[in-house]
Amino acid sequence: MKPKTRGLEIELEVEPVGGMLSVGGKVSHSSFDGFGQMPGEAFAPIYAPATGDDGRPTEVLLTENKVLQPQFTTRESPFVAAAAAGAACLIPVQLAFGQTFLEVTCTPGE
Repeated sequence: MKPKTRGLEIELEVEPVGGMLSVGGKVSHSSFDGFGQMPGEAFAPIYAPATGDDGRPTEVLLTENKVLQPQFTTRESPFVAAAAAGAACLIPVQLAFGQTFLEVTCTPGE
């Protein structure tokens, strides 16, 4: 299993196609959303019987018994673009805070 990463992860593949370069891949953006209470009887609050000030039976909260699990959201933006060698290509990417652009400039290697 791949370890969980936070932030941006960019995967790129570039292939020559005719006189252009085919740029494909995906941008993944993982963000922390907070903590969530885990469900189930094992994680329920724990109470103990007690006697109230008035002498009547009551219950006292011993522990909230919270088990909090971190919650993450991952957004993936796959893309395919065609670019001329050396020309900048703007690729729209959806992130947690809205849309932005990834600028890619491909330069053929020797």
